[in-house]
Amino acid sequence: MRWQTGHILVGCGVVLALAVPASSTAGTVTPVPSAHPLLITRAGLGSGWDVAAPAPTRVAAISCHVLPAALKSQRRQAAASATFGQGSSGPFVQQTAYRWATTATASAVWSQVARVSMLTCLAQSLSHGGSGGVTFSVTGRRRLAAPRLSVRIRGYRVTATARSGGQDFPAYLDELVINTPGAVTEVSFASYEQAPPARLESRVARLVEHRGAAVTHAPVGR
Repeated sequence: MRWQTGHILVGCGVVLALAVPASSTAGTVTPVPSAHPLLITRAGLGSGWDVAAPAPTRVAAISCHVLPAALKSQRRQAAASATFGQGSSGPFVQQTAYRWATTATASAVWSQVARVSMLTCLAQSLSHGGSGGVTFSVTGRRRLAAPRLSVRIRGYRVTATARSGGQDFPAYLDELVINTPGAVTEVSFASYEQAPPARLESRVARLVEHRGAAVTHAPVGR
């Protein structure tokens, strides 16, 4: 049985308010670097990983949130990875990265997204995300102890019962929201039967941190 990855992350209309510094001065526009260099790859994950689903053709907005006008109007670049998996029960890993022209804007966005409301959003996404004969009934939600990084990070976990063909399976959806310089990354970990390993989440979080540091001073468009 494959994890239904295509419908996990959707917007749920959380409206927040924030003032944010402008990212450009009068008459100038600061270019926004590509978000693609921030993405993890199958090679970066190591051996034993396959592409469970290709990268989406359209990158979604930041999951579950409608940002205030001051943030929504800021130009950004976004990119999403393929969904990588180990076996039919997972774990599955997928990343979406967003970059802005300034670190201040990215930090403001992170502060609005990395909130307890993320749990409600993820639970709604999961309960409405079944397809291919699989349905999900949410059984729990909580903050997750996030790996220790040199950048800001928060973690969330939603548990559910997955039903397929008259059989029930425990299902897990973990989300890490990471603020690297000028960027916000959402990494989703999903699995059946057992929760995604904490060591895997720590390793992927460090990969994201290192990629963020590596591209911070890279030329725009690289």
